[in-house]
Amino acid sequence: GGTQSIPGGPVASQEAIKLLGTNGGGFFNANSAHPFENPTGFTNLLQVLLILVIPFALPRTFGRMVGD
Repeated sequence: GGTQSIPGGPVASQEAIKLLGTNGGGFFNANSAHPFENPTGFTNLLQVLLILVIPFALPRTFGRMVGD
């Protein structure tokens, strides 16, 4: 029987930085391809859509703020 080493650590505190920034691959160094971060294709698609919500919502928010 072999042993298995499952990596763990402060993943949650670095996840938002990984999603909003362009500076690296996150805690597991595999972007969102690591199974602990995206277990299925649906969660990957959902994550991509949610990442796009921020840049799409900011111009609309600015337009509502200035009244145009």
